[in-house]
Amino acid sequence: MKLKSVFLILGFIFLLVGTYTSSFAAQLGTKGGNDTFEKPKLLNKSDVIRIAQIHVQNYLKNDIQTMNKRIIPSSDFIELYDLGENLFAYMVPLTESNKEIGYITIGALENGYDSYDILIKDNIVKRKK
Repeated sequence: MKLKSVFLILGFIFLLVGTYTSSFAAQLGTKGGNDTFEKPKLLNKSDVIRIAQIHVQNYLKNDIQTMNKRIIPSSDFIELYDLGENLFAYMVPLTESNKEIGYITIGALENGYDSYDILIKDNIVKRKK
């Protein structure tokens, strides 16, 4: 009987956590004055490039794959959408001497993550298009 109760309680906890996280994901906006959620603000193109450049200057300059390379984030980036068809990030190609060497994924939301991942591999963005 105790084992059955434990499983019932654990199931209820997982149900609550699942409900909370899915409702949190649906509320990507910010709370307005009348307790409604406003549409999230998106970064403009120059901010996306600026954030990518900060990662290049502060992280990639010391990375073994990219050390001593002159890396420039391309303004020809790809929009990435979640399953709800909401824009959440941009795949920003990284170039060296006009040759694509990888990408960095920059968050699209003003109050969201600034970077999700970085991949250094020749022509990887062209293969993903």
